[in-house]
Amino acid sequence: DAPSDAAWRAEFFKRVGGGALLATSQYPLLRERAMAALITTQDSATAALLFQHALEHPNPLVRRLGCIGLGALGESEYLQYLKPMLNDSSRLVRLACGFALGAIGTSAALDAMMEGLLQRDRDLQRAIAEALAALPGEGHALLREAIESDDLELRRAAVFGLARIRAAWAVTQIYRTQLEDSEPYVRIAAEQAFNLAENPDRGGIKRLPAVDQIDWLIEWMSERGESIPSGENAPIALLRSLQEGNPEVRSAAARTLAEIGYVNGLKALYKALGDQDELVRAEAYAALGALQQRVGKALPAVM
Repeated sequence: DAPSDAAWRAEFFKRVGGGALLATSQYPLLRERAMAALITTQDSATAALLFQHALEHPNPLVRRLGCIGLGALGESEYLQYLKPMLNDSSRLVRLACGFALGAIGTSAALDAMMEGLLQRDRDLQRAIAEALAALPGEGHALLREAIESDDLELRRAAVFGLARIRAAWAVTQIYRTQLEDSEPYVRIAAEQAFNLAENPDRGGIKRLPAVDQIDWLIEWMSERGESIPSGENAPIALLRSLQEGNPEVRSAAARTLAEIGYVNGLKALYKALGDQDELVRAEAYAALGALQQRVGKALPAVM
């Protein structure tokens, strides 16, 4: 609600857009928060311009956030920038583009989504089908057509889209596909979708295993001829893996420390911010952000 000529606005967009979202090197969590901040500003034109620049960034994460941002702004005029992203080299960018088109949801956006459905990209087809499920009317009509298509990949994608529609006609169509489709590939997908529709709670949040029951950590410790300490001492193995494991293990350790809310791991996570591996640094920063929310007070150098 600040005046459009407020003196601080230019500096805000410079710091949030150029300094966080579009920076050459930045923690993913800060990029994501920058995107969210831009979406909530009253200056959608400036935000959209920054998101357009994001689509040209060499980092696929930034391009993905650019797609999400333009989709959240929800204007048809941004379709010209989003449509080419359906062919991006990154799978995650393509998926984000498909969902962004669904968020805009206009007739022109639906036309672009149909183009994506016809591409030979299984993941993109599924993402678009699921986005169509959120568009009653034309979106649901397109899914009805897709489930009858001669293209088995399109029928399979439509199954997953229909599974997101909480209506009897959609469940009936999935069940019929499960029984009658000529391709086992499609029938198996329909069976999975039907079971999920019949038991939606099965797809919900799962309880975290105890630290001494985490598969990757058990394997990592066993490679060293050791086992995970029991009880309250179990997180010691996580701290050790954060320091001694390969990049994949170190990343998993940082993520798990956040998931279990292990505040005593703060020192180790801060040290991991200097890790040589970019993904480990990103996971450590994200973990610090999650723990900051858990403790309810600001942590040094964490936004």
